[in-house]
Amino acid sequence: MIGGFLPLEPGGPPVARGVPDLWGVGDDTAWLFANARSALAYLLRWRGVERLWLPAYICPELADAGAGIAIAWYPLSADLSPDVARLRVDLRAGDCVLAVDFFGRAPAGDFRDLAASRADILWVEDRAQALWPAPEPWAKWVLYSPRKLFGVAEGGIMVHGGGRVARPDYAPPLLPDCAAPRRMPAGDAAARARRYAAYRRIEDAMAVSVAAMGAATRARLAAIDPAPAMQRRRANFDALAALLGDVALISGRIGDFVPFGFPVRLRDCARVAQALAERGIFAARHWPDLRCDPAAFPEAHALARAVLTLPCDQRYEVSDMRRVAAALREALR
Repeated sequence: MIGGFLPLEPGGPPVARGVPDLWGVGDDTAWLFANARSALAYLLRWRGVERLWLPAYICPELADAGAGIAIAWYPLSADLSPDVARLRVDLRAGDCVLAVDFFGRAPAGDFRDLAASRADILWVEDRAQALWPAPEPWAKWVLYSPRKLFGVAEGGIMVHGGGRVARPDYAPPLLPDCAAPRRMPAGDAAARARRYAAYRRIEDAMAVSVAAMGAATRARLAAIDPAPAMQRRRANFDALAALLGDVALISGRIGDFVPFGFPVRLRDCARVAQALAERGIFAARHWPDLRCDPAAFPEAHALARAVLTLPCDQRYEVSDMRRVAAALREALR
């Protein structure tokens, strides 16, 4: 099996430069909630935001963070950067704009210039798919979702790069550490089904709340040296880029960002995803059920129907990527 949820990290003593160190996480610089949408919701309430801007192409659950306030959607350009012309016209002082480092890559320079020029806007850089993009963070508020990148069952981290932040009055963690799936068994279909069911229970529990990220998750992240994962993801992405450049959503070889996965754009990604699953490869769809109006944002909905993300994470070698590419070619035929 290639792909699917990341198994639980084994843990161990803290390393010299763990994941929290890379991300600038400290007791007085970050909030650590059970999931990313909860961290965003807390920021919105704390700042009294009345309108939240989200990209039309985005994980639908993230909109739950804006419950009770106005949500506005903005389109994306061909390289998945925010539509700067639309935002320049429609932004009002006090708005919050969340922009995503899609598949690990930061938005284009013209958008980062806009963010730097509007200090009256609350800008949030969403790094749920980004272990480390380049350049340095373009926003003072940076949102991480470690469970999308490493073998931990929970976590939503909001890092403030502009100074200290007060500690929230957290509720207890949402789930015990033992609830996390340990691994995906290779040969036992019934065991795989049980593991996947456990994973789905965790995902379904991820409502917006003030629940804290658990101590066990913090300890696991501190025990992970991210450097090998960064190197492996880049090498795997480059291998897929060399083999699948004609269907790649992100053109060219990897730059200095760290990829989340290798997105491809296909005519029938649902059928191809099923064909890959039959070959033991799980490729995620991002995202089949958008919340924005399809009449107003047809390009976003077309993208959601077309994008399939091939796994290229730190569990795998370049030889595995050759298998993934061959399976995709066979499925496309």
